[in-house]
Amino acid sequence: MAVWLTGWKQTALAVSESLLKPFFFDLCFRKPKTNIVCSDISDACRSKRSQIDSSNSFEELLATGHLHPLLKVRTEIRQIFLEMGFCEMPTNNFIESSFWNFDALFQPQQHPVGDAHNTFFLKDPQFSYDFPTEYLERVKTMHQTGGHGSIGYQYDWKLEEAQKNILWTHTTAVSTNALQTWITKGVHSC
Repeated sequence: MAVWLTGWKQTALAVSESLLKPFFFDLCFRKPKTNIVCSDISDACRSKRSQIDSSNSFEELLATGHLHPLLKVRTEIRQIFLEMGFCEMPTNNFIESSFWNFDALFQPQQHPVGDAHNTFFLKDPQFSYDFPTEYLERVKTMHQTGGHGSIGYQYDWKLEEAQKNILWTHTTAVSTNALQTWITKGVHSC
């Protein structure tokens, strides 16, 4: 039954019901025969309805509905890595701050490289505030003045830009966040 709602008023557009009784319909349950002999087949051919259910006579059901071969290989490789002690990173958080998505990966703020990622900024929640302070300062220093043989980008790095929430553009942002979290907690294995 299709129904269209307009405010509180319901109007029926179409009503259609179709019930067909299948040819094998019966109110009584009969156990199907599994040992079939020639006389059963000849009797079945003569009668309108056969009591022989050949689909139940198979000992094994046919295997249907397989996984894609690449998915099987992926699952096997994933299991191997997990057994070796590797951890899976949480990739179910699709909202990320610009800090983890760009700044921690040393992409400069307001650089055209951000446009190549199709960045979508969020209105609500617009900003993130939970960053490891020491790591934030190290990233800021690397952007502004450099270090470890680098001169940095030589620009005024802004915390407001790093706090903007976006839909993450790549999973590498998850990698930087997870690695920093594991280092901070002193986690060496899962």
